[in-house]
Amino acid sequence: MSYNLLKGKKGIIFGALDENSIAWKTAERAHEEGAEFVLTNAPIAMRMGTIKDLAAKTGSQIIPADATSMEDLENLIEQSMEILGGKIILRVCIKLPFSYVYRHSNRMQYKVYFTS
Repeated sequence: MSYNLLKGKKGIIFGALDENSIAWKTAERAHEEGAEFVLTNAPIAMRMGTIKDLAAKTGSQIIPADATSMEDLENLIEQSMEILGGKIILRVCIKLPFSYVYRHSNRMQYKVYFTS
């Protein structure tokens, strides 16, 4: 049942790979509640997943973006604002394997990591 809780809200959903991902379920539910959004994922992940099916189901557009590339992220924001017509809500939730965090810990700002 939908209550249109997100009607008029616009945003970007990162990381919808397939129907088992949290981002996929978030996109489905946000769509049911009236949100408009674009979908994004890393280009290589998009080739492995079924994000095109989700885009068709939700009437969303897909913008490939590598989260480690500032150029890609700037392009993502610009295109999203054009598609969605202005203000967007941006909240990124990620889950990294501990091994990734451990290997890259010399570059991580722990204060930001633990408070975001």
